[in-house]
Amino acid sequence: MNQEKDLNRLRGFHFILGMMENQQHDSLCATCLSFAKSAETALSSFAEFEAAAGYITTDIHDELSSLLTDLSEKAARIRQPLNPVGQKETGNCKLPEGLCFSKAAMEIYAKAVMQIKLELSGRLINPDFIDINYVI
Repeated sequence: MNQEKDLNRLRGFHFILGMMENQQHDSLCATCLSFAKSAETALSSFAEFEAAAGYITTDIHDELSSLLTDLSEKAARIRQPLNPVGQKETGNCKLPEGLCFSKAAMEIYAKAVMQIKLELSGRLINPDFIDINYVI
């Protein structure tokens, strides 16, 4: 088990799931299509990690164990909107053009994931050049 790699991945999930958990309480984000897509991506990625890392619960130190428990609880509290709409397209979202909290969080998360993957493969690149669509 590579606990450093697992800890970094869990920290990434902690960031994105924490952000999604908070944003679901924003009146516009909670019903936005961008939030729905971002939350779905984050939740499914975490579920895949949890399923693939089943071994993690048998040989785990306290820091990873408490983080994994917290993540599972966060994931369970995130609610997907039933009928999401594009809040920018409908004119409801007044954030500046090109700014979306959900998309911005996913971009940070995607850059972190890609950087971890590249570091593990021995290749370092500038994370500003990472395409979010390539990672997710």
